[in-house]
Amino acid sequence: RSRFTEIYVDELVDPIQLRSVAARYLDGAVTTNGVPLEHSESVMCSVDVYLQCRLLSDQILVDGGGQKPRYTMRTLCRTLSAARNLIIQQRFAPQRAILEGFQLAFEGSLDLPSRNVIQKQFTTLLPNGMTRKERDHPGRRPDGRSGSNSYVLIKPFWIKSGKEEQLDWADPSSSSNGKPKFVLTPSATSNLRRLCQAVAAGPWSILLEGPTSAGKTTLVEYLAAKCGHRCVRINNHEHTDIQEYTGSYAADSKGKISFQEGILVQALRKGHWVILDELNLAPSEVLEALNRLLDDNRELFLPEINEAIKPHENFRLFATQNPAGAYGGRKPLSRAFRNRFVEIHMSDIPEDEIMIIL
Repeated sequence: RSRFTEIYVDELVDPIQLRSVAARYLDGAVTTNGVPLEHSESVMCSVDVYLQCRLLSDQILVDGGGQKPRYTMRTLCRTLSAARNLIIQQRFAPQRAILEGFQLAFEGSLDLPSRNVIQKQFTTLLPNGMTRKERDHPGRRPDGRSGSNSYVLIKPFWIKSGKEEQLDWADPSSSSNGKPKFVLTPSATSNLRRLCQAVAAGPWSILLEGPTSAGKTTLVEYLAAKCGHRCVRINNHEHTDIQEYTGSYAADSKGKISFQEGILVQALRKGHWVILDELNLAPSEVLEALNRLLDDNRELFLPEINEAIKPHENFRLFATQNPAGAYGGRKPLSRAFRNRFVEIHMSDIPEDEIMIIL
């Protein structure tokens, strides 16, 4: 390190500077009636909530793995980007869109007691007066009222549809044996809303963490089937090779050596949804290869063919994992890596809901 000139860049915590950043993200989405956007109620409340959440994360908040959550500028920017997208695309009211953005970025990784704590901060610091019924009212269809099937309403969010047949696994008629493939219990409905919130608000990758058999993978598969997207799974283990994701050179049917694309590359090109199961079992070299795809530029570089692949507009990346420490072989992911995901913590299925499912 002595051979370098070092520059330390500290985190931005000054409220005035944070308001300037927030104003840039909400510019064009929030009207202020002549008041500078930096001094508008939406911007000032957003910055106050962010600083208060940072304070609570050091004091009492705990994520699903029992660790302190870490909120950074990336978290705030993701919040405001989500709010902007919901305002412009689905015509949510600014107050509601900002609340949805904070719940998406700040609340998802927390355990239930911490979620209750932070929800009180949202209702205290954000403009209030919005009922639950108003929050569950659908926004405007992004493509207008054309009658096309390009979007599917899963209340209260519109989700872009795929090219596959749309199937509702919760409908008994969709199954050959007359029984639903997926049961929408109260907790499943709540988790589905959180998942739809993340999908509708932006293109970010989504990490679902929770105990085994909590329904993490099935929830994503249900949403994919409901919206008509093809969903593929990659099961990770300690011996997973990056070539399973990207591909390798192999002989084709004619005996010619050529590059055979892996599951992830095919999904990137065709716009499929991908689930990376047991993400924290994957070797570190696999996780490092995903960094570029998880970053804001969203691309995957293949050194074998010297090509950077940009994902199809319908491509979505999901990952599931059990909490590290509670299950053998699971390693804790770095804070920087987890921060690239929108996190959703899922708890065990309540006993009374298991009875409903049975």
